Amino acid sequence: MDCWVRLSGELIFQRVFSDPFQSGIVHFLAVLGIDPTTNRLRSAPGFSPVLTALVYSVRVLAVELTLPKRHRGEQGRTQLEAFPEKRRSFLVLGSYSPMSFMLRHLAYAKRIAFQEPSGMAGAIWWLHDQSTICFKGRPIPRQRFASGVQTLVSDTESILWRELLWTDAVQERFSVDTSAIHDDITISRRGASFLVPEQQRTSKKWLMERLSRSPAAKRLYKCDTESDPGGDGIQWKSGPACRYLRRIERFLEQLLLCIHITGGQPARGPEILPIRWRNGQYQDRNLYVMEHRIVIVTRYHKTLSQFEKPEVVPRFLPVLSS
Repeated sequence: MDCWVRLSGELIFQRVFSDPFQSGIVHFLAVLGIDPTTNRLRSAPGFSPVLTALVYSVRVLAVELTLPKRHRGEQGRTQLEAFPEKRRSFLVLGSYSPMSFMLRHLAYAKRIAFQEPSGMAGAIWWLHDQSTICFKGRPIPRQRFASGVQTLVSDTESILWRELLWTDAVQERFSVDTSAIHDDITISRRGASFLVPEQQRTSKKWLMERLSRSPAAKRLYKCDTESDPGGDGIQWKSGPACRYLRRIERFLEQLLLCIHITGGQPARGPEILPIRWRNGQYQDRNLYVMEHRIVIVTRYHKTLSQFEKPEVVPRFLPVLSS
């Protein structure tokens, strides 16, 4: 391990002056510029993410080499003041180092990427009757988009009822009347949501009844009153219980996809992933019921770091007919 650390230090903390190819990192960067799928040099939009990742990795290694984590508690003023000097000498633009070379070319690649059209330009177009869209030369009828979403929603509902709630018969399923839900969005109490305690108790009672009646649910546990005389006598079976948890994860993934493609303009990852249905310790929920509709309210946008104020974007989920 020590030899690899020393090698990394020799490669990063190096002066190259007018001949950048004295550096092994620059040689490695030249190889990364070749696209293995096309056997051509990468374009600027395709190469800038690769270069960005390498710049980040070199910075992390430089910090670890200068201020090792295992000795962080023993480091004093001398060691901490040495890092800014090391940074000015080898990790900034104009330092005649491999990092300076990478930063200069990263700025150049981003400039070209902004000037060139997107890599998807020309990949999508409509036919003259606007009933079919072509994606990379393959015609896709517009009706297939709607049918694909409907199939995805139906499949997600099937996972919920059949695999998670053990309900095969359609007549045993229930629906929720959103018009009867009165959601007070001003409540900031921790744990508050649009569900009232009575509804939660009713739902838990219904689920426990299904758990005790369904043969598929009974495979998840076994009753053993002797090993648990003071409890309910239920012991979960690790294998079936783990498989059930994986089915829950699959359902949540498909539910996320349904929300992502049916709630208007698709949100970015940092917007849609932190969705919560009840208030947490520090964050309020962003799932509400307004005008009989389920609403996802996101509080993130890409200019947050510039204006320090999130943009609130409500997304109303559609009412899908069964």
